[in-house]
This record gives sequence, C-alpha cells and structure tokens, in this order.
Amino acid sequence: MSHELRTPLNGILGYTQILSRDRTLTEKQREAIQIIYRSGEHLLTLINDILDLSKIEAGKLELHVADFALPEFLQDIVDLFNMRSQQKGITFYYAALSPLPLAVHADEKRLRQILLNLLSNAVKFTQQGQVSLKVIYSNHRACFEVEDTGEGISAADRETIFLPFRQLSQQHNLIEGTGLGLSISKHLVEIMDGQLYVESILGQGSLFWFEITLPEAQTTPKLPRLNSPTIRGYRRRIDQTHTDMKNKPFILLIVDDKWANRQVLVNLLSELGFQVLEADNGKTALELARQNQPDLIITDLMMPTMDGFELTQQIRQIESLQNTVVIAASASVFEHHRRQSIQAGCSEFIAKPINTQDVLDLLSHYLLLDWIYEESIPTTPITTVITPAIKPSTAQMATLFKLVMSGKVQKIIEYTTQLEQQDPSLLPFAQEIRYLAKKFEMNQLRALLKQYMDLS
Repeated sequence: MSHELRTPLNGILGYTQILSRDRTLTEKQREAIQIIYRSGEHLLTLINDILDLSKIEAGKLELHVADFALPEFLQDIVDLFNMRSQQKGITFYYAALSPLPLAVHADEKRLRQILLNLLSNAVKFTQQGQVSLKVIYSNHRACFEVEDTGEGISAADRETIFLPFRQLSQQHNLIEGTGLGLSISKHLVEIMDGQLYVESILGQGSLFWFEITLPEAQTTPKLPRLNSPTIRGYRRRIDQTHTDMKNKPFILLIVDDKWANRQVLVNLLSELGFQVLEADNGKTALELARQNQPDLIITDLMMPTMDGFELTQQIRQIESLQNTVVIAASASVFEHHRRQSIQAGCSEFIAKPINTQDVLDLLSHYLLLDWIYEESIPTTPITTVITPAIKPSTAQMATLFKLVMSGKVQKIIEYTTQLEQQDPSLLPFAQEIRYLAKKFEMNQLRALLKQYMDLS
C-alpha cells in the first residue's frame, strides 16, 4: 500500500516542483502551486508515519548514521518554528544551554523527525504564550527539552499519549494528524539509547524531554549552499583534447512503466538541455542503452517484462555500458530493495516521490558539468511615502491590524489584494504590507500599521 500511495504522489510533487520553475507564473499561480506542494508533502508525511509504525512493530526500523553539522541542523528547525509561531501569534524561544559541537555522528533524519513531532504538537496545542526548545550537550550525550504554555495534559491522558493513533482533542477545535507522532518519537528515542519523558499541568502547559547518545564527529561535513539560484542549464567540463564534445548534450535514459513518472523527469531534464530518452520497461531500455550509450540511467525497480534489478545486471554485462551510472528510483522504501539495487550494480538509490534537487545533485556528482544559473534580481521592500490621502480607511486599517495580530498571513495577503482592487491608489500600501507578510515579519508589520494609523 505504501508503494501504491507514494507512486501518484511522485507525479503530484514532481510536477509542482517543475511548475514552480516557470518564470511566467503570476504570484497567485505561484502561491497555488505552493499550496498543492505543501498539501502533498503533508500527505507524504502521514504515509511515512504509518510506514514507520509498521517497521517499528515488525522490529525492522534501522538507523542510518552519518556526520552532520549540529548548530546548523538546529537553526533550520528554529527558523521553521519561528515562522509557525509567528503565524499563530505566539512566541518561540530557543537556547543552547551549553557549548555545542560543530558536528555529531547520528541519524539526522530521525532526530529531526523527533524534534519536529514534539515542536509541532507544542505549537498546535498552544493558543497563547510561548513554545521553547532547549539543548544541553555533555560527554557525547545531548538533552533536548520542548516546553509550551498550552492547554496541558491530564493525568489520565499522560498514561496513553504514547500509544499509536491516540490524540488529545481540544475542546472547540478539531486537531489534524494521525496520532502517531508521539508513539513514533518514543520508539525512535529508545532506538537512540534514550527515554522520552513528559510532565504537564492541565491548563498551564507541558514539558517533553529526552536524552540520547550523540557522539561528536571528527570531521565537519560540508554545508549545503543556502538560497541557491534557479538552475537554467549546464555546460560540459572538457579538456583541450575533447573540444569536439563542448556542444554535445549529455544523454540520459529514464525508465519507468508509469508515464506520469517518466514525464516528471523528462520535462525537468529536457528543459535543462539534456537529451532524454525514455522506456516503459527494462527490455526496451536495454535496447535503447545499447544503441545510444547514455551517460546516465535513472530506472524504476518494479516493472513488467524486465524489472530494474535485471536491467541493471544486464547493463553491467555489456562492456561499453559497464561504467554507465545507473540510479534506482523507487516508491518502495524497504531497506532490502535499496540493498538489492546496489548489489545489482546501481550507483545510487533515491526514493519516490523524487525531489528534483536530489536529482540535480546526483547529476552534478556523476557528470562532468557546471550548472548555469538564472541571474537573480534582488528583492527589496517597496519604500514609498504614504500620505493620509492614499491610506486605507479607519475601518479597513482596523480590520487589517486585527489580521496581523492574529498572524494569519494568507488572510493578510488576500485582504490587501482586495484593498488594491477596490482602490488602485492603495497599490503601494498593499505591496509593502504583502512584502512583510510573505517574509513573516509580524513585528515590523505591527509597527508599520501603527505608524499608518497615527497618520491624520
């Protein structure tokens, strides 16, 4: 079922990533695509939660440890929950109560999953006040504390909240989710040689904390480049003896029995200037590979006629294709399928739904190329002098201020759009408010609106 659910999500998430690269999109269209993408990501999270629970119950969940930069890892989480908290009108507080190592050796994905689950719950059940994350590190162990000033948990509920599919319901609100987050987090902490604890006072808030082994890494991993500009093409890296290859495109072969899955990659890679071939089964792909000698092959694993495992084995037996890069792409997330694909001769394994940046990173790693980036135009806030003559009415300002105080960013954007449609002279005002809202600069927005409201 996981495979069947993840396969259509590959098309949904894949196409939203491709469409978001379109420079002709209007702001409204771009926002709509982001909503589709976030909704698909939420659905994928729910599917992954159920899959994780199944693995835990079967005793087959494995940790994949590697070195990663701890301060940057935590800062990414802090930035995310600063934004979520501002949207809800509550405060988010983060403190490292001891010096942190530059890098640690652990399962980054699973540690992130635990913290996201605990912090998401804290924000979800807190209507006013604050949520905090505190970290203490000593002797290769780390203690994480997540505290909130939310509605708290009764003594009876504290006995059951770590059971699967259990949810705490707010009195007047329906809370979304599967009720699996705490159960999965508890098991993950235990796999990491720790225990997850909770203290809570009903009506005052809750404190969750855990301590796990987190060895300091000997080397600091290379950090990803942030805010990378959009890739629009590539150029080959060539030496003086191969100048005839300069304008020859790389040949890529995409193999998948699902047309929609092929088209996600075909559209993305063709747009960047690659020559892309496609096949719907391993047998056809093998013949295309013999005839065209592709530089890289991305293949599904589960296909009729000839699957990806056999295709890769056959490719490795052809002398001219023995060194061809083969990347397995599958909606199956079982570890034995990953291992089997590597044993068959695949160079890499990526899970569907495919993240386009992961594909581009693999191409950059395996092919001798340099990316060509779109020249970015810096976005700066619109600074105009607003006079009382083109300021919204007192009632409109009051409505807008109420939306800002509630932290409802989408409502702020919709309302300012409505204002400028009603009165085009409000365009500069609306643009400035929207710019700050989209950057979630709520404090600046409140201060700015107070200045406008003081204008006479």
